[in-house]
Amino acid sequence: FSLSKGEVMLIETKGDVSIVSSNGKNRFQKEIKHHFGKSNLADRSVDFWNTLDNWCKERNDMSSFTTLIFYTTSTITSQSIFHDWNKRTPQEKYDTLQRCGLEIKEREKSFREHYNSIFALSKADVEAVLAKIEIWPNQRVISELDELFAKETRQIPQENKRKYIESLLGQILGKVVDPPHKWEIKQEEFDQMVIDNTARFAKASHVYLETLNSGTPPTTDELQALS
Repeated sequence: FSLSKGEVMLIETKGDVSIVSSNGKNRFQKEIKHHFGKSNLADRSVDFWNTLDNWCKERNDMSSFTTLIFYTTSTITSQSIFHDWNKRTPQEKYDTLQRCGLEIKEREKSFREHYNSIFALSKADVEAVLAKIEIWPNQRVISELDELFAKETRQIPQENKRKYIESLLGQILGKVVDPPHKWEIKQEEFDQMVIDNTARFAKASHVYLETLNSGTPPTTDELQALS
């Protein structure tokens, strides 16, 4: 819903979700780690270290992105090495991660492989990647889908909200079926999906359609008057 003019959303192409632009100024690449139930982001979390290792290995491709987002449903405790991560300098991030692997433990095969791979690179290369990384903890789980899209579905009657979101997601995921078999959604394509599905699921949908391009949603009074 936040795509700007000229932007394209890529799914499972350059990571889980990426927003790229025709002007070469790519907004972000996001890796999503979803866990049901409560979980903390451990210092040696395979989710994080595997993601960081991949970003470092693909650092040339990642150089076009302004931000690399580690998006997780896990919580970061005050004792975690990731506490206040987004406030740290690249050097502070580097030093913290390096200290994390100084102690050799018995069961650490996966962590150690990623750790050695990362720190085999020059400090400058690793810090260039770390400078772009933001951690977004405590994100909503998929079971909270209705709440996640509450703002974007305010023009849809309550009984149709879930169907509206499911229809949009189905169209997006269905794009991989047709050539060139890529999950690639252009801003104008998504806008059309929103228009089509709003017409299908919203009351007084023509008011919303007229205001969609202006970026101004219909008022509550307008919707009530026409419903």
